[in-house]
Amino acid sequence: MNYDKTAKRRPLWEELWEEYCKQLRWVNDESADVTCEEHRRRKAIFNAWVKGAEFASGEFLNGDYYYIYEDPIDRPMCCGVFLDWTQGGKDAALEALEGRNDG
Repeated sequence: MNYDKTAKRRPLWEELWEEYCKQLRWVNDESADVTCEEHRRRKAIFNAWVKGAEFASGEFLNGDYYYIYEDPIDRPMCCGVFLDWTQGGKDAALEALEGRNDG
């Protein structure tokens, strides 16, 4: 490995934030192929990763800021994790409700 001691590295906080946002988008993925069980598994992995990152860095990570400043969205959430997560997204949830009302 060629390590250049003079090369400038990004601050740890920027690297942590970038990875945090990547993990947050992963846990909030509402694709049709992400089941409720898979979503719960992703939340558990995400929560463990966040606790470890916060412990190791001494920084507090809050995904609400990601959705306020970087990707504005108005949804109920806690620390950036959607509280109204549905498989396939809101459109799929509305279609399912409309289908129930038809019969």
